[in-house]
Order: sequence, then structure tokens, then C-alpha cells
Amino acid sequence: MEIKKIDLQPNPRPVESNSSQQIFLSVIIGNGDIGGNYVTLNDSFLIKGDFSHAVLLGTIDSLRGKIVQIMTNVLDNSPSDTSVITTTFSNENGIKLFNKVDQDKISAGGGLSYVGNYLIL
Repeated sequence: MEIKKIDLQPNPRPVESNSSQQIFLSVIIGNGDIGGNYVTLNDSFLIKGDFSHAVLLGTIDSLRGKIVQIMTNVLDNSPSDTSVITTTFSNENGIKLFNKVDQDKISAGGGLSYVGNYLIL
């Protein structure tokens, strides 16, 4: 199976934390495709799995000024030739701090690996 790597731009993507105390992440894989996520904080493993529901990344004090890298692997599971992911960072009150939809062509039975770097401000 062919797996194409997509480096998301801009690099890094800024996430304004404002007056937040905690940062949550959700990544929704759309168009009927399947997949999962692998997250690092300054190149150290942080968390992995299905983030279709928000997961706690940590307190703002532990994240501010650091790079969160998200690798989202998508496997084609639908008749559509387009892969779509929606990445959302939110705070403890559910307020969106960052929200972005990314998409690219995906071959039948193939896979994509979206890699994005996010700077928590």
C-alpha cells in the first residue's frame, strides 16, 4: 500500500492559548475513512489513538512555548478520492483555540500521513 506524507503548512501552526488553563485536542477523520493519531511534545511521545472525541493534552504551563506534533494516518475506506481531517484545539470551557480542515487526494486502498507542527502560544 502506498502511503503519502503531507507536511501541513504553515509550519509551525500557531495555537493561541489566551487565558486557558488546559488544552484539549480532537482530530476527526472524515469522508468515511479510518485512521489514528500519534502526538509528540518537543519530540517526546505524548499520546496516541483515536481523537474523534477531545483528549486532554495538558496544562497550559506544561505546553506553552512548545511544539506539539500530530501525525494523523488515514486509510482509504470509502469511494471518495479525497481524504479530510479536522484538527481542533480547545480549552477547558470548550472554546476553540484553533480549528483547521485539511484535505488531499487519496488513492483507492491507499493511505496518507498528515504531519502538522503546532506552537502553543
